[in-house]
Amino acid sequence: MNNNSQKNFQNKEFEDALENDSEEKENLEYETEEETIASDNDNQSKIEQEQFRAKMLKLFGIVIIGLIIVLGLGFILSLFSKKDYTYAEVEDIMKEAAVSYFEDYPKKLPKTTDESIEATTTILVENKKMKELDYYLKDQNCKGNVTVDKVSNKEYTYTPYLKCGNDYETTTFYDAIKNKKNLVTSGYGLYLYNDEYIYRGSNVNNYVKFSDSERIFRIVKVTKNNEVVLIQENASENEFPWDDRYNKIYENNSGINDYRNSKISDILDYYYKGKIGREVEDKYNYYEYTQEEKFLTKEDKAKTVEFKSCVGKRSESDTSRDGSTDCSTTYDTKIGLLPVYDFLNASIDPNCTTTTSPSCQNYNYISEGSSTWFANGDSEESDLAYMLYLGYVGSTEASETNYIRPIIHLSDKVMLEKGKGTQNNPYIIR
Repeated sequence: MNNNSQKNFQNKEFEDALENDSEEKENLEYETEEETIASDNDNQSKIEQEQFRAKMLKLFGIVIIGLIIVLGLGFILSLFSKKDYTYAEVEDIMKEAAVSYFEDYPKKLPKTTDESIEATTTILVENKKMKELDYYLKDQNCKGNVTVDKVSNKEYTYTPYLKCGNDYETTTFYDAIKNKKNLVTSGYGLYLYNDEYIYRGSNVNNYVKFSDSERIFRIVKVTKNNEVVLIQENASENEFPWDDRYNKIYENNSGINDYRNSKISDILDYYYKGKIGREVEDKYNYYEYTQEEKFLTKEDKAKTVEFKSCVGKRSESDTSRDGSTDCSTTYDTKIGLLPVYDFLNASIDPNCTTTTSPSCQNYNYISEGSSTWFANGDSEESDLAYMLYLGYVGSTEASETNYIRPIIHLSDKVMLEKGKGTQNNPYIIR
C-alpha cells in the first residue's frame, strides 16, 4: 500500500471514529437529557408530596387545636354552669340532707309518734348537708323544710316541703285529690259527703300505684283527718275463711263473727307482712295456698299509718251510710277489710238503701271486682259475716272461704309524684 492509500485509509478510520463518537455523544446527551427530565419529574413529585403532607399536617393541627379549644371551653363552662334540677329532685336532696343531719344529731329526733320535728334548709346548709336552694333552682325565690315524724321505735318519715313563689309548691297526695276541680255533684266521680271525699260510680279515675310496687289500688275516700283510704284492686290469689272457730250457740265450727278475735284478722296481718303462703299454711294447714303473696315493700309500708277499722255488726235491714253502725266497734290495725257502708256509698243508684239492696251493685266500681269479704259480721246471727258475691252483698257462714281485698290508710304526709288517676296513667305515690 502506497503512502497516499495508507493516508486515505487512516483518514477514513478517523472520520468513522469521529462519526461514532458523535453518535455516542448524541446518544449520551439524549440519555442524559431523559435522565434529567425524569429526575426533574421525580423532584417535582416529591415537592408536591411534601407540600401535600405539609398542608394535611397543618389542617390536622388546626382540627386538633379546634377540638382542644372546644373541649376546654366546654370544661370551663361546666365549671360555671349549674345542672338543671327538677323540683322533685330538689325535694329528694332535701330529704337525704335531713336524714344525714339527724344521723349526726339523733337526740334531736322526735321522741313520740305525736311529735314532729322540722329542719329548715337553712339549718341543713349551715351543717353542710346541702347547698343553698338557689344553687339548684336559680332565681326562683325558694324556701323549704323537712318534717320528721316518728312511725315506730326506730322508724321515721322525712317529708320535704318546697315553695318557690307562685311557680311551685309541694303537693301532698290528699291535696291533689281534694282539688275542687275534681269534685262532682252528679254522675261518676269524687263527692263531698259527711266531711269526707268519696269516689262514687263506675269508671272513676281513682287508680293508685306505689313507686316501689307493681300492686294497683283504688282510692275509696279521703278521711276527715286527710288520710287516703286505698283498697287493693285485685283480690288475693287464695281464698280464706272469715272465721271457723267452734260456735257454742250452733254447736259447730261455723265461726264467730267478732272481727277483733277472728281468723281473718290474723290472716290479714300475715298478708301485710308478706307471709301469707308460709305462716298461714303452717297455722291453718287444712287450706291450700298457691304461692306466697307479697303485699308491699318496706319503703311503701312506711307510707301507711295505723287506723281504726270499722268492724261493728249490722243487720241486713240497716239503712245507715254514715258509718255510725259499722264504726260502733273499731279495731286498731295497719291493714283491714272494707266496711259495708263504704260499699254502699260507692254506688250512685238511688235504690241502694239497705245493707243487702241488690241495687247497690249498680254504678259501683267496687262491685266490679272479685267476690270478697267485708269487715262486718251480722248483728242477728253470731256465725254470719258479710261478703260480696257477684256484685251482691249478703251474709254467709263465717267458715266459708272467700277472697280478700285489703284496705290501707296513707299518711297525710305522702306526696304525689305524677299521674292522672286513670287506669292507664294511675297516680304514683312518691
